[in-house]
Amino acid sequence: MAPPRPATLRRRPLLLALALPAVLGGCGFRLRQAPSFAFRSIWLDAKAAGALGGELRSALAQTEGLSVHTAAADRARSDVVLDVLKETREQVAVGLNISGQVREFELRLSIVFRLQTPTGKELIADTELQQRREMSYTETTALAKEAEQALLFTAMQRDLAQQILQRLAAVRAL
Repeated sequence: MAPPRPATLRRRPLLLALALPAVLGGCGFRLRQAPSFAFRSIWLDAKAAGALGGELRSALAQTEGLSVHTAAADRARSDVVLDVLKETREQVAVGLNISGQVREFELRLSIVFRLQTPTGKELIADTELQQRREMSYTETTALAKEAEQALLFTAMQRDLAQQILQRLAAVRAL
């Protein structure tokens, strides 16, 4: 039978648990919070934004105090205009087996956007963001791989929408 532990050893885990938040706070760590924007309304061309547009609209709509406009008549009344200039989806074969069949794909999603005021003042110049994912492939599970591909593209869209939100939040003055 082991001898009883001293009281200081029994309290050590408690002390460590209490000290951890102070140490993390001291180094500048903090949980991710909702972005704050220098503008109160944004116009997004729903047709030009493509599949990523829905993800962007929902991410922007979740921001408190920000109104998202998509109607052409509201463009001039919005504080800023988010133009999605180009959205590209690609599926490229990057690995082949010995008989020449595709073994691995690389999925690519890229977007080019800019942010400006309705009068044309450029706040964020044309910016290209890219996401890439690798996906194994076999002919025997083609339907399952199609579903996996759709899920990967959805995840990439979500990531790109979050990256765009971070860039929008970096704009401090109109």
